[in-house]
Amino acid sequence: EYFEGALHSKSPQYAGYLSYDRHRDVMRKDFAKQFKPWIPASAGMTKKVLDIGCATGTALEAMRDLGVPEEKLYGIDVSAYAIDAARRHIPRAELRVEDATRTDLCGQYDFIALLDILEHVENPAALMAKAVAALAPEGKIMVSTPDPESFARLVAGARWSEFHAGEHICFVSASWFSWIAKLHKLRIISLNRHGKHVTLEHALTRLRAYIPFFPLAKIRCVLHLNMFDRLCIVLEKLPK
Repeated sequence: EYFEGALHSKSPQYAGYLSYDRHRDVMRKDFAKQFKPWIPASAGMTKKVLDIGCATGTALEAMRDLGVPEEKLYGIDVSAYAIDAARRHIPRAELRVEDATRTDLCGQYDFIALLDILEHVENPAALMAKAVAALAPEGKIMVSTPDPESFARLVAGARWSEFHAGEHICFVSASWFSWIAKLHKLRIISLNRHGKHVTLEHALTRLRAYIPFFPLAKIRCVLHLNMFDRLCIVLEKLPK
């Protein structure tokens, strides 16, 4: 229900969500690739990291794979189901059922991840402000979110696979992050539109947003997919 019960996951008009459990290994490898430049293994013992909207803990697992001890991993999510699932994979991490938009974030973290979360909140600027307040000096924030100015969005129009009415309720652009950086004395150290490895099942589901009658198949073959419609930005807190 956490995955397949998503509002549009069974609609022929939207790509919806696929199970994190079925795609966990693939997702973990992609997360590790994204994190590796910013969480060096040699510094892993000193890093304290927070994943806001951690879901079932796949990204935190990837951080553990890069050398961050589980005791240094912190994650929050609004879903009790997701937190319970995450605890099975990373039992020594500090995981809490919590709405980051309704509470202050405790602690000082060297690295904060907001992966596919800003599009779910009504006030992404307020959430970014909370994240910055919890960031240690010279700490880093990584954000991934759909890009509403992408070519894929322009081509697909209302059928863009990132439109999930009632779920994706806010979209921000690259220029918005420039404003956030200036507002909070951050600097953007990386901006890209990365792809990811997905199963053929996932790729075909995404393509149905652009080709409505594209056939679906549950095939475990893995391939790299990049629609260039997702921003991945890393911001660093400037020293005082």
